[in-house]
Amino acid sequence: MTHETIETGAAMLAKTAPPIAVVGAEYIGITLPELVHLATLFYVGLMIVHKCWHMWKEWKTGKITPESEGELP
Repeated sequence: MTHETIETGAAMLAKTAPPIAVVGAEYIGITLPELVHLATLFYVGLMIVHKCWHMWKEWKTGKITPESEGELP
């Protein structure tokens, strides 16, 4: 008995995105280790900006809010 599953286009795209990104980066001259370093640098920068924004918002309002509730009205 076989168990067939139907994959959506979004699921197939999500599975193929990492290899496509690596091939695309190597095509323009970026190696895989450089790509990992750039992605890590981008992520760390994004986290620093988010933390600074959260701290500025707490300072401006005078209220301490949990990080998870920072975006809620």
